Amino acid sequence: MTTTADLRPATAAHPPTLDFVPVPDEIAVGGTWRRATGPAFSVVDPADGRVLQVVHQATAADVDDAVAAGRAAAADPA
Repeated sequence: MTTTADLRPATAAHPPTLDFVPVPDEIAVGGTWRRATGPAFSVVDPADGRVLQVVHQATAADVDDAVAAGRAAAADPA
């Protein structure tokens, strides 16, 4: 016997919800927000296929910057 389940939401995100639940389009590095430098892609509501936001992927350089900022903060947490 095989059981399957459709785990997608049954309905689209309620518009008022989208007004107060942010979909960030930047990454936090070293205490500041900035746009990632990778290619853009769409964040899609799986219930209706609507594009909620277009964001940029973080690259290896973005991750290196974030790791360096984290290490600097750990070394001097003041």
